[in-house]
Amino acid sequence: MKNTILVTGGSGFLGSHLIDLLLDKKYKVLNIDKKQHKFLNKNYSYYNPDKLNNKTLQNLINKCQTIFHFAAQSDIEVSKRNPKETLLNNIFN
Repeated sequence: MKNTILVTGGSGFLGSHLIDLLLDKKYKVLNIDKKQHKFLNKNYSYYNPDKLNNKTLQNLINKCQTIFHFAAQSDIEVSKRNPKETLLNNIFN
C-alpha cells in the first residue's frame, strides 16, 4: 500500500478527478467534504466535516503524508449573494 492522502473538497470537480487518479495508482484516500461522493474502492474513506471534532480531524491529518486542499465555495452566484460567508469559508476556515 502506498501513502495515505487527504483531499479536502474531494467530491467537487477537481477533487473527484484527483481521487480517481490516486485510487487508480493504489493510494489510500481520505476525502473530507460536505457532499458525499461514492467512490467504490476499498482504499477510499469519506468524512463529513460537520461531524468531525478537532481531535478526529487531527488524527486524520496525522495519518497522511500529503494533503490536497480543494474545499471552497466555488459558485460565483452564491459568492456574490454571501460575500462575507464566502470569505470566511474560503480563506479563514
